[in-house]
Formats: sequence, C-alpha cells, structure tokens
Amino acid sequence: MVGVVGVVGLKVPESLRDHSFALLAGAQFVSQAGNMALVIGINLVAYRGHSLMALVCAVMLIYVPQRVVAPLSGRLADKLARRNLLLAANGSLMGLSFVLWWLQHDHQLQHDHPLWWLKLYALQVVIGLTTGVLTTAESAFVQEMVSPRVLVNAQYVNGMVSNAGQVLGSALSSWLASKSYDLLFAFNGASFLLMLLVLFGAKAGREKPLPKGDEAPMSAAWEYIKHPERSDARWALLVYGTVCIFCFNGLVLQPLIGYHLLGGENAYTMLALANAIGALVGSLVLSLVKTRATVRWLLAWCVWNASFLTLYGASFSPPVSMVCLGIASIGGSAIANSARVIVVEGAPNELLGRLYSIYGRRSYIGQLAANLLAASVAAGLGIRAAATCITAAGVIVLCALGAFYLLRSRSRSG
Repeated sequence: MVGVVGVVGLKVPESLRDHSFALLAGAQFVSQAGNMALVIGINLVAYRGHSLMALVCAVMLIYVPQRVVAPLSGRLADKLARRNLLLAANGSLMGLSFVLWWLQHDHQLQHDHPLWWLKLYALQVVIGLTTGVLTTAESAFVQEMVSPRVLVNAQYVNGMVSNAGQVLGSALSSWLASKSYDLLFAFNGASFLLMLLVLFGAKAGREKPLPKGDEAPMSAAWEYIKHPERSDARWALLVYGTVCIFCFNGLVLQPLIGYHLLGGENAYTMLALANAIGALVGSLVLSLVKTRATVRWLLAWCVWNASFLTLYGASFSPPVSMVCLGIASIGGSAIANSARVIVVEGAPNELLGRLYSIYGRRSYIGQLAANLLAASVAAGLGIRAAATCITAAGVIVLCALGAFYLLRSRSRSG
C-alpha cells in the first residue's frame, strides 16, 4: 500500500491530498451514515411484529435485486459516463427514501395497515436495483478520479470513510429510532444531498470509458480474471465467497440476538454500532499501514472474523457480545476491502465496472445465502445455535482452505 504523509503533525492517507477525492470521501461519509439508518429502519419496521419471515423477506430484498442487476450495473459503469450514472442513482435513492419517510409518517407501514408489506418490499426492490448500479459505478469512479500512484490507498480510504459513516449512522439511528422510525428514513434522504453537490462539481467521470458501439460484454472481464497471471484474483473471489456464506449473516442474526438474547431494540442498535466501529478500525488500519493486499492476509482475516463471531454468538453478556462483534468486524472490514483490491488491482479502466460487478455478485450471493442459512438454523435449532455453529464450521472450512492454498503455493514455488 502507498505510504502516508504528514499534514499539520498528523498522518493522513496520501490519497486524501487529492482535493476532489477528499470531497468525495466526505460526501461518502455522510451518505453511508444515512444508508445505515435506512438498513436499521427497514429491519425495525419489518421485525416490529417479531415475525422471522418478515425479517427474512426484508433481508432477501436487500440482496436479491442487487444480485439480479449486478451484470447490468458493470456494463453500465463501463459504457456510460460514471459521474452522470452516479448523479442519477443518488438522486433516485434520495427520492425513494423520502417516499419511505412519508409512508412511515402516514402510518402506512404499520403491520395492521392493509398491504403494508407490499409497499415496503416493493420500495426495497427498487432501492436494491438502484443501489446495485450505484455501488459498482461508485467503486469504478473512485479509481477514475485518483492517480494510479495512490489508487490502492484510495480504495482503502473509501472503505474507511464508508465504515466511519456507518458508525455515525448506527449511533444516530439508536437515538432517532427512540423518537420515531420515520426520522430514520428522513435522515437517509437528506444524506444524499452532499453527494449530489460533490458529483455535480466533479471533473472526473464525465467521459464514457468505452468507445461508442462497444457493448462491454461480461465475458471480457471473466477472460481477464481467468488469465494465468490473475490466479490471486480467482483465489480472492473463492475465499471471499466462502467467508460470506459462513460469517456475513448479521442482517438476520443481529436483530434476533439483540431482541431475544440481549434485551431488545436498543441492544440491536448497539450491536450495529459495535459492528460499525470494528469495521472502521479495520479499514483505518488498512489505509494507514504500509502493506499489500495478499491472499494469505485475506485468509488470516477470515479466520480472525469467524473465530470472534463464534465468541460473540456464544456470549450471554451484552458488553462482551459488543466487544467480540467489534473485534470480529475489524477482520470483516479487512476482508471486504482486501478482496476488492486483489480482484481489481492493475486492471484497465474500461474493465473496472465489470470487475466490480463480479466482486459484487459474489458478495450478494454469499451474503444472501448466509442470511437464509442463519434464518433456517435459528428457526430449527434456535438463535444461539445459529449464532455459534455456523461460524464455528466456518473456522474449520477456512483453515482447511488456507492450508490447501499454502500447500499449493509451496508446491508451485518448489
């Protein structure tokens, strides 16, 4: 990773010396705070009647639309001007958030209101499709904005400010939810304003990455990943997909653990805060420490994450659970950021959108499977079993995968 430079006696990531990127990072911080409020708000509304099925449906509608739109989002990010695509996506999400605010304010999302679920889930589908396009385009836009010299650092910093925003969003959500759920959606809508202003003035991303007539087929990105010199990218996708299935099930388990094992709604929002703080620490370490993302480090972070998640699920004490979850989330953040960097590092600009969509698709499928598995185990064997057995199995599988990778690497080098 790129080193750091001293600014007014403090060490800051070098990529933040780029004024345009610094503005984008600030806007990302605010918008991610709003996004966390949206996720918590939807989960609280869906689980208000303590229906596991309603919660599972809400979680599925976060991932399924993004999985469906992933191939298209990659092609759009490589065919269209990324700045314009982001303006459209952020503006649409802002409007959809205020629709949610109005429905909640008008009591149309109460569980005794006719068709409350249809209104909530229909909006979630549209939000999920739009978010899928935004996430891919935003990742590619960051790489287009900064110089190649600080590119890897910028990717880590982008993850850091996103996690910092989630810390703010989790903390604010706990207070806003105690007042009224509709404030969560109002805050989410307002959080897009700064991003829209920054994008409107951005000079990067105004040109189309590919010439007119190029259809940007996904096969070109897969051929790039299948190249013999890109074996680390293939391993990163395999390892990331595996850890997602065993460990990234918090959207289902955090509300269940918070409500039923640790004391209620406030415990859930505190768990979300601990998760966000841990993720912030992990991304901060990656953005400041001079190291390179490798498959070995990725595997180590995966075992770290799964081990502390098992302890978190086994704990009967809210403070201990929060500490274990926070420590696990340090690894979780490092996993997501490292895998992303390994997959796209050194790739040409015209392939970035499609490569990010491949990474995103692996993420959406893995996390959807993880949350469905967690819900099934919780319904059949209990919440405690879901919170411990799945991640414990993940530790075993990831250790085996790591041993195989090390043996394979040694045999090739020998």
